[in-house]
Parts: sequence; C-alpha cells; structure tokens
Amino acid sequence: MRSPNTRAKISYFLVTINNDQNVFNPGDEISLTIHLKVLEPLKVRGIHLKICGQCYVLWGDKRSGESKRYEGEDNFITERKVVWGEEGGSEREHVLSAGEYAFTENYILPLEIPSSFEGKYGHVRYWAKAKIYRRNWKQDISSEESHFSVNGVIDLNEAPHAQEVVIRSEEKSVCCWCCKCGSYSVVFRLDHRGFVISGPIFIMAEISNNSTNYVTATAYLIMVNIDSIYYQSTISVINMSYKTPYKEQKTTFKAENSSIKCKVVIAESTHESIKPGGSDIWNDPILIPPETQPTNLGASTIIGVDYTIQFHIQTDGCDCDDIKFKEKIILGTVPLNMIASSSIMLPNDECTQQTPLIAPPSYDECINKPSSSKLYKQDSLPSYSEIQSYPLHQQITRI
Repeated sequence: MRSPNTRAKISYFLVTINNDQNVFNPGDEISLTIHLKVLEPLKVRGIHLKICGQCYVLWGDKRSGESKRYEGEDNFITERKVVWGEEGGSEREHVLSAGEYAFTENYILPLEIPSSFEGKYGHVRYWAKAKIYRRNWKQDISSEESHFSVNGVIDLNEAPHAQEVVIRSEEKSVCCWCCKCGSYSVVFRLDHRGFVISGPIFIMAEISNNSTNYVTATAYLIMVNIDSIYYQSTISVINMSYKTPYKEQKTTFKAENSSIKCKVVIAESTHESIKPGGSDIWNDPILIPPETQPTNLGASTIIGVDYTIQFHIQTDGCDCDDIKFKEKIILGTVPLNMIASSSIMLPNDECTQQTPLIAPPSYDECINKPSSSKLYKQDSLPSYSEIQSYPLHQQITRI
C-alpha cells in the first residue's frame, strides 16, 4: 500500500487502450496512453509502461494423504518502455511538477502468441500497466492493469491433416440376455478435419437398423486436454455425458513434469431413435460457438487445447452393443481453400460459409460471469465461460 502522503499527491493514474476495439490479432498495433494527474510536485526516478502476455497454470493433487501444488507460467510478452525519466536501474530522481500528463506509446504484438483463454486450471491473459519508480526507500506507485484480448491465428490450409477425409464404418450384432436380436450398421464421414471457428461442422452418416431394438445417434463437439507425453505423470479429470456421441474440447495444463486434463462438451446434436427395420441419414451441421479458441490457442504454450468429434450410436439394450467413433479435428481462423465432396453431403457452398471471427470472452466476462448448470443443446449454444461448470459426471484417471 502507498503511504497516505503519496496517495494524496496523485489524483488518478491509469492506462487506457486507444484503439476502437479491445480485441487484437497477432501482429496488430496497439496504442496505449498513460493518464496521470499530480496534485503536488513529486520526486520520481521514472514512469514506465509494461505490456504483458502470460500463460499461467495452477492446481493441487492429493495422493496417499500428501498434498502437492503444481504451478507454472510462460511469459511470452514482457515489454517495458520508459515514457518519462530514467531507466529502472538508475537512482537519479526528477521532480514531476503538478499537472495532468498523458504519455502515449504504440506496440506491435508479436506474431507467435496464443489466444486469450480462461480455463479451470489456467489462463492466458494480456494486460498493460504503468508504474512510477521512486528511490529504494520510497514506495513505487502502480496503476491498475488494463486488460485486452488476443485472437490466435491458424490457417487451416497450412495445418497438417486439415484436408484429410474421415470415413468410418462398423456393423454390430445386438444381443439381449444371450439372445440375438439382429444387427445395425453405420457409415460415418467428415469431408475434412479442419473447420473455421463460428462455422458449421457437417456430420454425415448413414445408419441401418436391422435389429429388434431402437437405435439412437448423437454427435458431440468436445474441447479436450492434449496428452502430455513428455511429462512423467498425468492426472486426468474428465467430464462426460453418459452414452452419447459428442464434439469435444480438451485442454491440457502442464507444470513441473505433470499435467492435468479436463473435457468440456461445447456443442451437440441428436436425432430421434430409429425404429427396428428403419434407417436414418445425417447431413447435420454442428455450429462452432464463436467464442471458441483455435486448436492449441494458435501458438505453443503450456496450455494445449484440442478438439474431437464423437459420434455415438446406442441401443436401448446393453451398453456393450454401442458404437462410438472419435476423431480429432482442427479449429482455425482461416478456412480451407479446397473442400472434398460427398455423396450424402449438402452443397459445398453451404459447408464453406464463413462467419466473422468473434473475440474470445473478455477477462471481465470470464471472471465475473456466473457459471450455468444448464445442459446445452445445439439450438442454444453456450459461451465458453458458461460451460466451465458443465454438470456432468467426473471421472479421474491417473497414469
């Protein structure tokens, strides 16, 4: 805390972002202004502006009655600019006269930086703050942090496997108490693995039910943690809905030779059950929520974000008769130039329709917005901040 005398000499001290927006892409120029009003002359060494980008992770673990804390950070932006006075190491003081001051600085964001992100065990945040440096025995004065957001960039045309076609098929016999009840079959297809954020993911499938049971298919988009194969131990916290196919987002937080995983269902679609002897064809779009971050946040950090589509066909009999297809996909910001065709797919122009990229949730939205306990369906897409407390069964796996 600053002394009362020092606080009385300053009316306000803050940093503002001059751009018309608070969301930026890597490589953008950001304009920042330090606003300062001094009521009485003040001796200072200098006034500095600091621009920061940081990935931070923290979690705890209890094993055999012993608690352990895991913490790690990656500071990929630590820019400091002297706007008035001396460098930080100098002991020379200057008198800052009473009056109003405005110091404006421009800064070009680096190209290889990740998207802003707020997760259960970690975050990626960007901010700017100012600091008045005084003599060693005096208290330095800091402004509040001024936060801004960054959208990471992934060009799907440059991503490996983004144009890869996915075709899966399987036939399964249905049994009930050792009695054969026929079989059902499914052909599942994705015309490519790369999809643009806020656009559709078309799920294509043909299902034939030659059994005496009802069959139900569901598709999910899931955010999932990335496996940390170079780390000595792994802790997995997995949120899953029971007996359903899903699009999955997976997030991996890494620190001190360990990692932790959490899964969040961010979108889903389902059809009515197929009667015995019936069939069903899928040409369904699952819309990617516009707040979704690109795969791996667009750059390498200690937080990895991956996505999968899971297609789950279940019968009203035994769980062992279910069919599950799980395929990794890539979410980016620049759409593919060439899209493969499919005999059961809607026209290509509907699949490649691009909507404007929308910013990830702001710092204030992620911190202050209350979590929701609602189970979200495709007709009411949630924001990422709304599904952090997705009310699904938790399964913990240690490796």
